[in-house]
Amino acid sequence: MLLKTDLGAVAATDGLEDILYGIVSTQNFQIHQFRNILSAVGDTHAQCQAANGSYSPLTGDQQITLEVPAATAAVAGAKCTPSATTLCMTLDVFASETGYYNFATYTGSSPDIAVTIGQTYTFDQSDPTNWYHPVGFAYEPDGAHGSTWGGDELDEVEGKGELLYKINGAATTCDDAGDTGLDCYEPEFFYPRDVWIGATYTAELTITQAVADRSHGGVIYYFCHIHSKMSGKIQIMKDDGYKYTNAKPEKSLYSPVVRGSIDVACGTTGVADYHDEGGMACAERFVPGAIDTPFDDCLQAVDCAMNKEMHVPLKAPLTTFLEQMIPHHANAVNMAKLLLKTDLGAVAATDGLEDILYGIVSTQNFQIHQFRNILSAVGDTHAQCQAANGSYSPLTGDQQITLEVPAATAAVAGAKCTPSATTLCMTLDVFASE
Repeated sequence: MLLKTDLGAVAATDGLEDILYGIVSTQNFQIHQFRNILSAVGDTHAQCQAANGSYSPLTGDQQITLEVPAATAAVAGAKCTPSATTLCMTLDVFASETGYYNFATYTGSSPDIAVTIGQTYTFDQSDPTNWYHPVGFAYEPDGAHGSTWGGDELDEVEGKGELLYKINGAATTCDDAGDTGLDCYEPEFFYPRDVWIGATYTAELTITQAVADRSHGGVIYYFCHIHSKMSGKIQIMKDDGYKYTNAKPEKSLYSPVVRGSIDVACGTTGVADYHDEGGMACAERFVPGAIDTPFDDCLQAVDCAMNKEMHVPLKAPLTTFLEQMIPHHANAVNMAKLLLKTDLGAVAATDGLEDILYGIVSTQNFQIHQFRNILSAVGDTHAQCQAANGSYSPLTGDQQITLEVPAATAAVAGAKCTPSATTLCMTLDVFASE
């Protein structure tokens, strides 16, 4: 719709057209895959719909008890053996909206890592959970993402001899390798998950004296080059085992998200208040049938969150689109995490579904990141729609809009193609059907 009604604003926003076509194409392909899976098990969404188009009423209010697992130390992936200088990284996809890095033998998400001047450390990202999360290192939290959404890039650890990215144990050799190889390493994290898993990925960080001197109070930070707000602290130590310090004060680092028992049990983020016992619960039921399993209970909260958070004030089409797409995408992310958390057996038994779900989590979280950057650039944020008590501004206005239907026209060839009797220049009318 935004491409159809406000193409000027789309064209004026760097990168947005690619994002929108990405949403249309990738999510339509996922719809195709979901329908194939439903068909394979003899189930369709049409089962919920009566002949007259009405839907079966939702029933059931059974209270579900959600079990909360205790925190445990992270375990290394099959391809990595941890040591004093080898850090085996995994991603706890449930720990926050984007997930947080975990390190084998360390307890909890985004732990502090201690390193010593003169040593080289291998950050091993070969575990499948690291897909779409290439690690970076910076002198301030969030590095390349800046200190705010859409902010200026902050200084990274990227000097020759300080950082070297490797794929399959070898330094990268693409044309853009530069001193570190980041511009060869990061693009591969956008490969399809089943392709990316076939390689091994490591980042070798050397703590030189120059790195220590540029640090703020002896601290640098690891972060994700694709998703923001995933930073953790790296404490630089001296040979004698004492912390290295300098005259610069340490930078402030935000604390990791602490989820309540409901979000922990559901594998979600930010939906606890929308649970049946929460202050923003919905009276409406969003799924037919009795709510009698933890999955059902969590799904009600997830759907309630999207239902309420998409009620944003009408503004310019671009702004309204972005403010609604953030909770829309967050709903998809939370639904994917919920299924991974509560029914992993069924996921594993369904060919290709795990890749689809991780694709939803990683790609749509990245798009949320991009949407927030765009909103910040125009001085608008999703938080503006939310009052201090968590309620949302009501939508107003019932003006009748007249939509003009353009007359059909002959397709025009693209710039790269000249049609002839034997050359057919193809385009896609993205609006013509689903």
